[in-house]
Amino acid sequence: MKVLELASPPRASNVVRECAKACMQQTYQLMFESCAEQFPILDTSVQFWYEFIDYIMRVIEEDQKNYTPALNQFPQELNVGQLSADTLWTLYKTDLRMALEEHAQKKKCKTPEYMNLYFKVKGFYFKYVAELQSYKTSIPEFPAWFIPFVMDWLNENDEHSMDILRNAYNVDKADNFPQTSEHTKFSNSVVDVFTQLNAALKLLKQMDCPNPEVAADMMKRFSKTLNKVLLAYADMVQKDFPKFAHDEKLACILMNNVQQLRVQLEKIYETMGGTELDEHIGQVLTVLQKKLNSVLDKLSAEFVATLEPHIHEQTIKLGMLLVKIKGPQLQKTQVQPEADAVLEPLMDLLEGSLRRYADQCEKTVLKYILKELWKITIVNMEKRVVLPPLSDKALLKALPNAKIGDVTKLMSTNITSIKNMNAVKEMMDIAKESEKSLTPKQCTVLDCALDAIKDSFHASGKGLKKSFFEKSPELQSLNSRRERPPLANLLRLQTVRRGPSRRSPSIRQKTQVCDEK
Repeated sequence: MKVLELASPPRASNVVRECAKACMQQTYQLMFESCAEQFPILDTSVQFWYEFIDYIMRVIEEDQKNYTPALNQFPQELNVGQLSADTLWTLYKTDLRMALEEHAQKKKCKTPEYMNLYFKVKGFYFKYVAELQSYKTSIPEFPAWFIPFVMDWLNENDEHSMDILRNAYNVDKADNFPQTSEHTKFSNSVVDVFTQLNAALKLLKQMDCPNPEVAADMMKRFSKTLNKVLLAYADMVQKDFPKFAHDEKLACILMNNVQQLRVQLEKIYETMGGTELDEHIGQVLTVLQKKLNSVLDKLSAEFVATLEPHIHEQTIKLGMLLVKIKGPQLQKTQVQPEADAVLEPLMDLLEGSLRRYADQCEKTVLKYILKELWKITIVNMEKRVVLPPLSDKALLKALPNAKIGDVTKLMSTNITSIKNMNAVKEMMDIAKESEKSLTPKQCTVLDCALDAIKDSFHASGKGLKKSFFEKSPELQSLNSRRERPPLANLLRLQTVRRGPSRRSPSIRQKTQVCDEK
């Protein structure tokens, strides 16, 4: 600088920096050529870029070890090791980006090679570059260059996961869905499916993508894999379930499998990031969880439907025992023995079934079954015990919604096959024979029996919540039926409103009707 006699000479540290940088750039070019001789640059492989980064690391390590201590005259302005990392990374990333853009167009290389290169570049970046002053606060660029290859890998993982699903399910099915151990209630296929899914998620998490947008794109794509695989498993179970619905043990295992999908999905959701996930991902997984809920709801209803003939049979026995109860009205506490006797056929069936379900089913599955079993039980009690035993079910369905003015028309329409049955009096006679309303005492016994049924389904807090019974539309319907006047009374009321028919009853009969009102 003295020789040049510059008016404003540069700082010595800057001169040394520029000289060192020029040397590093030359070194990079020499290393590039040397590495290319040993590992040719091909569009069918990324081995060159994988190996070349090792060359760069060795040079940086040497610069840090040898040149940083030697050129320490400007400790605040020049660190040769850091300068080496900055310079070589800048050159390498420029070349790598161009190379990956070409690969993204041709895609002649196997996907795992790109994934391995990503991890190599990521390791280099966080060891030598991330803490440099010029990169400390910036988002790394390199993850975005690998997006096409990561998406390809996730697409391949889709197919691989579906293959594992089909194989695991078919083997499971051939072996009658064996439980994974004596302590679990689901079968092996669920474990196999989630082993694959968790392995894929683990790899994505290990990528530890420092670019939030890229990381979000990866998780969005993985959420589609979850959706595809879990719904496919649920569909396979639904298609096969009718074959196994009558086999209590296998039906319970299949329902447990669907419930385990829900449990494992929740765990994967937390591993992916939970509430910190992108809103779109959260919505996809929430909808998926709801779909699995619907599947479980459908399966439990289908399973309980196989029990309806038995419940029907025992409910008829209950009704036969109930109508035999005679006597004056009593308090609920006084009719407990009679309620127990009336309930015995039904409770033998229910309690035996509930004990088995509690042993064989996951807790959530048990509650789904209990809800469906409760519905069928109460509906059967309403139809077989509280409502009249009319043989015409269409008439039975129409009666609850019929207005008083429609009852005569409804009855006459449905009894046209019987001759000489047009008079209201004769229809009343039919109603008297076909409808026997419960006596006050029988209603009290029935109330007591319903309390016992609710206690059985509540199971001291292990079953359905008491609030469920309070809101149960089936129970509300049953109670409303009991509170309605018998059909015969409606017909009598209709007679008074419309006046006498051709075969009108006597004045005395009409007076009796009014008195009854």
